[in-house]
Amino acid sequence: MTGRPIAELAALAQMIQDRELAMLRVLSARRQDAQAAQRACREAQSRAISQAGPTPAFLAGTDAQWLRLNAQRLRAATERAAQAAVEVEDQLMAARKAFGRADALARLARRTGR
Repeated sequence: MTGRPIAELAALAQMIQDRELAMLRVLSARRQDAQAAQRACREAQSRAISQAGPTPAFLAGTDAQWLRLNAQRLRAATERAAQAAVEVEDQLMAARKAFGRADALARLARRTGR
């Protein structure tokens, strides 16, 4: 067997690794967006609860509705963050495997001198 097929396999493995890493970046950004939505809901809830004195929303009776809506948004953001975390972990395993393959084939290609 010549070194050329090994070099071609190494290049292919590098492309696969690049694809896996790109997908990992996309999924990580999705997870960060969901976590930011969680933080925003918690901060808004904290601000609403900590306001001193009766607010117009409290007097109109709409603060409870808003708090329920915010709680629903927080649950949805938490579910998205959990799902994104699972996807990131799965993709991280795929990226690690792709890195191992690419590294092994690159070393083998260098060792054969081609």
